[in-house]
Amino acid sequence: MRSYQPFLEPEQEEALYIRNDRAHEITVRIVDASMESNTDIPPGGFQGFNEGIFCEATLIEAQDENGRVLARVNSVACTTQTWIIAEDGTATFVPGRAEPPK
Repeated sequence: MRSYQPFLEPEQEEALYIRNDRAHEITVRIVDASMESNTDIPPGGFQGFNEGIFCEATLIEAQDENGRVLARVNSVACTTQTWIIAEDGTATFVPGRAEPPK
C-alpha cells in the first residue's frame, strides 16, 4: 500500500489545503483505491496536498484528537481550494489558498 506525503509549496498550481482553526490537533485521513494515509495538523496549522493526492482520493476525513470524525467528503474537485475545520467542528470549503490569519 502506498502512502502520500503532504507538501506545502507557495506556487503550487492545483492543491487542496486544509486549515485547522481548532485549539487541538486534527488528523486528516485520505483514502483512494490503493492507499490510506493519515496526516496530523497542529492547532492553527495549514497543510497542502498536491493534486495527485486529492484528485484521486475517494474519501477525505478530518478527525479530532479522540478519533471522532469532524468532517468527511467523498470526493474533491481537482481545483485549488481550502478546507477550513473550525473550532466548533464545522467544515467549509473556500476557493483558493486561505491561510490562517496572522
